[in-house]
Amino acid sequence: MTRFDIAGGSNVVLGDLFGIAGFAARHMAFSNGAIPRKSFITITAQFWEVISDEHGIDATGTYRGDSDLQLERINVFYTEALGGKYVPRAVLVDLEPGSMDTVRSGAYGQLFRPDNFVFGQSGAGNNWAKGHYAEGAELMDSVFDVIRYAIGL
Repeated sequence: MTRFDIAGGSNVVLGDLFGIAGFAARHMAFSNGAIPRKSFITITAQFWEVISDEHGIDATGTYRGDSDLQLERINVFYTEALGGKYVPRAVLVDLEPGSMDTVRSGAYGQLFRPDNFVFGQSGAGNNWAKGHYAEGAELMDSVFDVIRYAIGL
């Protein structure tokens, strides 16, 4: 298990985060019981659209809200960048570039730091072992480098 220390003494356990993400992806279902056929990256992009709206952040990362309450805990989800722009504290990872291209070309695509997209070229083809032991394992060094940079290590 890889741990990253965060300011304030708390830490992030990547295995736990990936486990939670996998659990959520497996257990999300519509009321009729059908599992949505969306990548977890696409669901993550939708999450950031909702969070941005709640905090008054537009698709370019500019604060357009009208309440001090929106800014009160904004640093939980965003980092303030140059020019007063807010950038999500997120690293998006996938084994194939297609879902990343979808996020980048979407309405909130320019909200994310380009360096925080980490992706492979081939995908795992719905083969868990290939994703875990081959393509996924090869990508982990890049993922850890981006996470270390994102949290300031």
